[in-house]
Amino acid sequence: MMMNRSWLKDNFRRSASSVPIKWVRNYRVLFGDRICLFVTYAPGGRIPSHSLFHAREWARSGFNVTLIIVLDKLEMYQPTSATDFAHGLCLRLNEGYDFGAWAGSVVQTADFTSASLLAFANDSVYGPFDTFSTMLRRVDASSADIIGLTESFQIRHHIQSYLIFFRQSALRKRAFMSFWRGVKTGDRAFVIDRYELNLLSRMERSGLKIDILFPITNGECNPTLSHWRELIQNGYPFIKVQLLRDNPTNVDISDWKQILARKGYDLELIREHIGAR
Repeated sequence: MMMNRSWLKDNFRRSASSVPIKWVRNYRVLFGDRICLFVTYAPGGRIPSHSLFHAREWARSGFNVTLIIVLDKLEMYQPTSATDFAHGLCLRLNEGYDFGAWAGSVVQTADFTSASLLAFANDSVYGPFDTFSTMLRRVDASSADIIGLTESFQIRHHIQSYLIFFRQSALRKRAFMSFWRGVKTGDRAFVIDRYELNLLSRMERSGLKIDILFPITNGECNPTLSHWRELIQNGYPFIKVQLLRDNPTNVDISDWKQILARKGYDLELIREHIGAR
């Protein structure tokens, strides 16, 4: 009998939780902790300045930050005092993208389920801006089990995965750990199709309530690209790196510097990362 090649490929992919990691600094999660798992890619072993700023703001806002540093080779990383703010520090090989990094941390550190609030964040946005604390208060005020910032209806309805909050009610659901244990490595298209596009429906089917803080229901667009100005005006505290670096949908971004300066963000962090444009 001829086996389906795509089935074989998918079923023999590497489990994301089996990718080599090295805990430089670990800590025991206490019941009720507020935690941020922050994933950042460190080219050449160096964490970009905008990522350090972003992760540090989580710590300043009362979250215990676990910094997951993605590297092409684990030995490339050289410890510095710039990461002293992080409660946890994990080095991970560059496989499986952000979903793989989150999955590895959650599966290998089961006590994250004791947290009262667990934020999955990554370095694909610049920020946060001066509305960050207001956004966090909105998260606290929400009665939902899972809270996202933005949603997309492209391909199918899903939470955009650069920042998602999970309450303890979600962390203790069997569906939560089942989802993350099932994450495998693959290329970007595979990860998006299997995990980003399916997380929302998997969690909803388990009975969890979802809330989106900045809903834009235009089904033909990525709101973080096409409606970036409207989002910021409504209190959204980020802007996508992809928008300023590539502007793939060719939207008007001519005033981004003035807008971000008014929001109190240090433009030098962007210039250092992608150059002034």
